[in-house]
Amino acid sequence: SWIYGHAIATLALTELLVMTGDELHLRQPVEDAVKLCLQAQNQGFGWRYGVKPGENDTSITGWMVLALKTAMNARLSIPREDIQSALGGALNWIQRATASNGRTGYQAPGDEGSRMAGVFAEPYPFSKEMSAMTAVGVLCRLLGGERRESSALRNGVDILLRELPRWGEQR
Repeated sequence: SWIYGHAIATLALTELLVMTGDELHLRQPVEDAVKLCLQAQNQGFGWRYGVKPGENDTSITGWMVLALKTAMNARLSIPREDIQSALGGALNWIQRATASNGRTGYQAPGDEGSRMAGVFAEPYPFSKEMSAMTAVGVLCRLLGGERRESSALRNGVDILLRELPRWGEQR
């Protein structure tokens, strides 16, 4: 979906603005891109395909969090409170998508994650037994300002550390 591309392009352009300081050429496109990120968010939660579609997913939300966190360093005219509020909504979504065992799901607490429907025969050959969305959830929690001592954050990290040796096996 185009929203993935928008989030990733916003992240790249914002990083470029921060790194080069080229406000003449980059400031307005970055501000416009960030405003669309903010506009597309489901009120109080995350993102999915489109503008305020009413559904959320952890994958797109993760890309948006990366883009918005970088935007906070770009000295934009967008109020920091607006970006902070969006990050708070993302944390709400991550909390909702995380099961009591600490595993973060793609669209529901601890579900198996995103799936490329119809592309691969069952069983899905990549990271379905592993916690890619938990990794996204941990990153969102950290970038969103959640305290490192939180049990949800610690549980997610514990899951990732247990699975770390298996990540290299997936091909």
